[in-house]
Amino acid sequence: MKTINLPTQPRTTLNVGVISGGTSVNTIAAEASIELDLRSKNSRALESLVAQVKTIASNLQSDKVEVYMEPIGSRPGGNIPANHSLVLLAKQCLLEQGVRPVLTVGSTDANIPLSKGLPAICVGLTTGSGSHTTNEYINISPLELGMKQLVNLVRGAYLC
Repeated sequence: MKTINLPTQPRTTLNVGVISGGTSVNTIAAEASIELDLRSKNSRALESLVAQVKTIASNLQSDKVEVYMEPIGSRPGGNIPANHSLVLLAKQCLLEQGVRPVLTVGSTDANIPLSKGLPAICVGLTTGSGSHTTNEYINISPLELGMKQLVNLVRGAYLC
């Protein structure tokens, strides 16, 4: 059994999203698949994680087992300093709506421009819970304030 070592810094995650295969409970599967979601704030840490997974997969290869790996997506890492003018503007827009800003790091659509050295942020428009689960939900009532802060952010960025 091979263990995959995930660093806590930089934040790096592995999620087993889908496992499938076989035709019945008591039949040896002729084909099986697994979908892994590998992410990190740091490209080197992500490359290390991918290398670990590739090593495990290649060690499973035998005369009776063929292993194929195929990327199904890419989320490169990147970051923006907390004191960047775009981040400060976003915080100001939240404060104007009476909302206390909370800066967090996550995997969003901002990853691509950030990985290319372009400033980008992701803003929340409301609150909720249960992200990426079947119990995920959002609260509707804060959406009006969320939209106001978004409009002000776009206006402010346009004027800069």
